[in-house]
Amino acid sequence: MLRVAVPAVALALVVSACGGPKITFGANTPDDLRGLVGDVWDRFREAFPATEDCVGEVRLQGDWDLREQGEYRALTGTITVGIPGPPSRLSHTVVHELAHHLEAVCPTQWELREPFLVAQGYPPDTDWFEAATWEEIPSEQFAEAVVQVVLGRPAVHYRIELRPEAVELVRQWGLTGQT
Repeated sequence: MLRVAVPAVALALVVSACGGPKITFGANTPDDLRGLVGDVWDRFREAFPATEDCVGEVRLQGDWDLREQGEYRALTGTITVGIPGPPSRLSHTVVHELAHHLEAVCPTQWELREPFLVAQGYPPDTDWFEAATWEEIPSEQFAEAVVQVVLGRPAVHYRIELRPEAVELVRQWGLTGQT
């Protein structure tokens, strides 16, 4: 879920080489979540090398009271993950929210939207962030396509249908930056 509010968070621990994209953790992030996210972060960067120049810093924090699985706040580049949870769900949530970060910070993602919409069977001028239901929102479908590319498994949201050509488009964009 994409949010635009600004949370206050103390940040610590960087997982990444200096100079490139990095992920930092809020002080309230448990060690086991930090370890899981480090592995997911590596897989994400391997699947999306073409985004290295735009990703920048991502902040991640765990929240014991979050009512949703996760949320992304674009103004601060902060991902909040609802904890506790099984590793498969947490990995999925982190990648899904990283996809929303790509939407916010990577100009080439904006160029991907029209071809993605067409590959998903929508008219090219469909609103990226609005639809009658959550499952029909192109932004959420894009995020689930990123999950499939990074984690190698289909969307866990049973009502989201991803066309293979849309997933392949996202895969190629992540590798080359081209649409």
